[in-house]
Amino acid sequence: MLSPEEVKPLLVHEDRYIREAAMEYFRDSYSRDPEILPLLLKSHERFGSPTWRRSLIDGYRFSCDEAAFEGVIAALASAKTGEPITFDLGRVLAHASPALLAARRSDWESLKCLRGGTRDDIERRWEIAQWPAEKLWLELRDFATGSESQRYVGKIDHGYADALIAALAQHEIPSGETICDMLRAREGSGTWLEIFLVDLSGERQLKEAIPALVDKYCVDTDYLLERSTVALAKIGDVDAVRLVRSRYGGESVHFRWYSHGVYTAIKHVESEEALLEALGAETDITLRTMLCCDLCKLFSARGVGAVLEAIRNGYDRGFDCLEERVLPIAEVLGIELPEGDAWRAAREERARRRFDRAQELAELGRKYAERERIAAVATAMTNAFRRREVGRYDDGMHDDRVAASADAAPVDAASTDAGCTTIRNTSAKIGRNDPCPCGSGKKFKKCCG
Repeated sequence: MLSPEEVKPLLVHEDRYIREAAMEYFRDSYSRDPEILPLLLKSHERFGSPTWRRSLIDGYRFSCDEAAFEGVIAALASAKTGEPITFDLGRVLAHASPALLAARRSDWESLKCLRGGTRDDIERRWEIAQWPAEKLWLELRDFATGSESQRYVGKIDHGYADALIAALAQHEIPSGETICDMLRAREGSGTWLEIFLVDLSGERQLKEAIPALVDKYCVDTDYLLERSTVALAKIGDVDAVRLVRSRYGGESVHFRWYSHGVYTAIKHVESEEALLEALGAETDITLRTMLCCDLCKLFSARGVGAVLEAIRNGYDRGFDCLEERVLPIAEVLGIELPEGDAWRAAREERARRRFDRAQELAELGRKYAERERIAAVATAMTNAFRRREVGRYDDGMHDDRVAASADAAPVDAASTDAGCTTIRNTSAKIGRNDPCPCGSGKKFKKCCG
């Protein structure tokens, strides 16, 4: 398997599939290498937004030092409000160190492209970082208690919890021993505080918490196990690989379903060994497919043969496409694939179909937005007609009222985080003697006017 130093240059490779594979290599490990983020920005500069967005959307996971911060500020200074880059790099700023945010406060405050919500997140994280440890710990516990009535992940303010955890990770309160004891305690299981403590152990890089975190994989619940994998990735110690490997074969399906993520997160030769061992014993076809994907994520030369065997024998195509997974890995490793040309052609055909489908969905979105705009204009005209009928306005004022209502009617369909442009009514105002836009053939003043 390739080391991080060998994979880093691939982040700016000419082939976009190789760039994406390299990004996935680092994304899973929450790499603290300060060179990763500048390389992603360089990739953006060379190849443009359409090819790098899938990478930089996770840019907040990586270390942001002074040099990287400078590059982020420069990229945002040339961006326009509403572009996806403003959200992606805004999150990078929000996850920067409080000291860096304080030292460069005037730079990020002057960025005109940052949306209000992103700017508020940065401000909030910086302010919370100034709190004393005792206040942070008390607030995190109170927030967890107050959130217990919300059983779904999307129902609580995770940004606030993350800010508290990031700030608390800089202190020794609670102690590492306390965190481990609370993670092992049965009475705290199934609570938001348990999840927050898992996150805190990852932010603190508490090696002593590894056994308690691996034990969480025995609990049949999704979000807690996902957060446990993230925490173990941030700790980044090979002991986590060894412990999962020692238990993998004798545990339940949901243990195996989530714990294998530790192997791709921690870039160590023992991770490659553990994956090959697990693949040799695994009988579940979906889990076998997952393990093959993991070997590709590690740029494992030994794994290429195992993946090719899985392709020949059959795998879960509903989960992933192993042909697409193995192509960039084999190219980087210099492994010739007999079916390579056919697989590349099929990959491009699938990419073309995905692009066409995306265009179709975009066109449907535009048609829907236009229908909403027309409906809003019609509603405004109907309301104006009703007001006239009850004698609220005379004929001299009526034209102005209808025109004003029509101008105000369009719906701003770009207020979401998708980065769409604002839709506005640019059509000419409707005169009293113009044909009615409803299509009746009558003059506007004799119909809807």
